[in-house]
Amino acid sequence: MFHRESGVLKTTYAADMALYPLPIADRARARWLEEFADTRMGEVFIWRLFNQVAIRPGVWGEQGDQELVARTLAADVPQVLDYLEGELPADGFLFGAVSVADVAIATFFRNAAFARFTVDVARWPKTAAFVGRVLGLEEFARLQPFEERCIRTPVAKHRDVLAELGYARDTYSQGVGCEVNLTKQDRFGLDHVLDVHWRLSGNEVFAALFDWEEAHRMSVAVPALAVQARGLSPVHALLHACVHRAAHVHSPYYVDGDPYLERNRLIWLYDIRLLSDALDTAHWRSFVDLARERGVSALCLDALHAAADLLGAAIPTEASSALAHPKRSEISAQLLLDSAWRGAWVEFRAQRGLAARSKYLRDLLFPNRQYMQRKYPKQPAWLLPYLYLRRVLEGVHRRLRHFR
Repeated sequence: MFHRESGVLKTTYAADMALYPLPIADRARARWLEEFADTRMGEVFIWRLFNQVAIRPGVWGEQGDQELVARTLAADVPQVLDYLEGELPADGFLFGAVSVADVAIATFFRNAAFARFTVDVARWPKTAAFVGRVLGLEEFARLQPFEERCIRTPVAKHRDVLAELGYARDTYSQGVGCEVNLTKQDRFGLDHVLDVHWRLSGNEVFAALFDWEEAHRMSVAVPALAVQARGLSPVHALLHACVHRAAHVHSPYYVDGDPYLERNRLIWLYDIRLLSDALDTAHWRSFVDLARERGVSALCLDALHAAADLLGAAIPTEASSALAHPKRSEISAQLLLDSAWRGAWVEFRAQRGLAARSKYLRDLLFPNRQYMQRKYPKQPAWLLPYLYLRRVLEGVHRRLRHFR
């Protein structure tokens, strides 16, 4: 597994499967070509081509920028291919055995193919042949059925297709919420996990805090990623970070399959500190107004105080004072109480309609069989009815103990 940020290669493969060439000059060149692919090719083939031709119309229902596509095909793509034509070998791979440079370059042409682009063999013969050799490897060939199915399947049916292709639904969760984890183990024993979210939060209290249209309208450019990359506005980003922390007061996060309940996870608080440090006076005013309007003042104030106490985040006095005086009673503030029953009650009340509330109670009290088998791994399947009863009685006992 390659960790791009640190440039460290961690592998459980044999030594003869190393992804970087050993000679120092070749290793440096491999890193350069990988970086060229990740930045320049990613910008051209993903953001300027694939995003406009496939993602915007297929996922977001938007019209792609056809003028940008035309300019990209006329100028940017030929520039990239001219460079590659002078770097790639006439046969074989860049450094003898397949390396990270070969993979990094060739994969972008797979995305380009989904945008109906192919390399002109007459104009760039070495590049066309190289891409064919790399993408023809067994490792890539095994991915093609998965790619073909997903690219031709409506987004709403992707989960069913992934299950058919061998991805098993995660059984850590009880089925309550707006997300699902799908896992598939490869032939090396490595797990590939897809964490799919279709709303802002798995907690119904925050799921509609702001929608896609609002987030997109207020989004900001992130040029460090790519020319067309966009992210949440500073105000929305901090608001999301604060409520995400609150959502995990009673909802565990998982590390290697083990559940943890901890609202002050360091990485979350550090995000809050960095985001709050980046706000100017106008941003702080907008953040406070939005938090009070959406009924999450107490949650945001608690998160900001935690970041200030533990990591030294600087919170303006005016912002703290305003957040301490919400516009109205905030049911979300009850999530900060150390009571799982209280958290469940708040989320139950947030469900919209009788059908949604009934489903929530069913999933909470009687989660799926896989969840129960994982929770009680040493118990035989025929004891499942008893285990459901045990689950309910244990919950009632904890509730009664709480009132003593």
